[in-house]
Amino acid sequence: MDGILNMYKPPGITSNDLVMALKRELKPSKIGHTGTLDPEASGVLPICLDKATRIAQYVVEGKKTYIAQMKLGLITDTQDMSGKILDKRAINVSVEEIFNTIYSFKGKQQQVPPMHSAIKHNGTPLYKLARRGESVERTSRTIEIYNIFILDIELPDLVTFKVECSKGTYIRTLCHDIGQRLGCGASMSYLLRTQVGDFHIINAVDIEFVKMLNQANLLSQIVIPMDKALENFTAIFVNYNGYQRVLNGSSLYKIHIEHVFEELRAEDMVRIYYKDQFLAIGKFGQRDNVKYIRPIKVFAQKE
Repeated sequence: MDGILNMYKPPGITSNDLVMALKRELKPSKIGHTGTLDPEASGVLPICLDKATRIAQYVVEGKKTYIAQMKLGLITDTQDMSGKILDKRAINVSVEEIFNTIYSFKGKQQQVPPMHSAIKHNGTPLYKLARRGESVERTSRTIEIYNIFILDIELPDLVTFKVECSKGTYIRTLCHDIGQRLGCGASMSYLLRTQVGDFHIINAVDIEFVKMLNQANLLSQIVIPMDKALENFTAIFVNYNGYQRVLNGSSLYKIHIEHVFEELRAEDMVRIYYKDQFLAIGKFGQRDNVKYIRPIKVFAQKE
């Protein structure tokens, strides 16, 4: 089961609830998800099984796409509709102002994570501090909104939009910040994640479908191999000497690689193969004009 399941998380359960349900059903040696979805949010949640847990950090690097709805004129302590209402404000904004304000968020920017998040402060998740009524200063982080599109405006207070963004972006906070810039405040009222990297909602499966396939011994039909989840990494094929070096965790040089790697740049990640066997992922580098690839995570085992 070394691979990834493109799961659909329904609203009303936590991301960990879904992981635990899969753990009970599949009994993998290791399991983990690739980025938390809020309990009331739904959508794509890639879940790594066994050896694939070692590539989770690379899966979450990809672009994320959401469809969100925000309610204007309402501010809550969680920045969504599950929280305590802190303020209600009059909505005196035009459709044109809504369009201009939302589109102004496109690009790189600083975002302060919400208190109700899993980010840790001195080892304690912020949401646990928030539940105790505590608030701490959070460091802003650089995020990027690649694209943002308004899908619908239901006057006087509902706005639905689609956003493509970098990892680490809190859509709840984006809604809050849009509301602040409009002057009337806003809270997220709906969230659907439709994409994480190369994982799309059209191919996502639910827990009942997984159970059905597993009980019919057909689970392999939906487990995505590790290397397929990393197709944005360049594929490198090594000769037999290179194969031996990868198994030992040693760096690869031009004489070990069947094809030149002139197009690679410093820090580029690669998938390393011997014939049709996926061996490892590595990182390209150059020292004293000598180019090399250093294996980062080796998955093949010595015979």
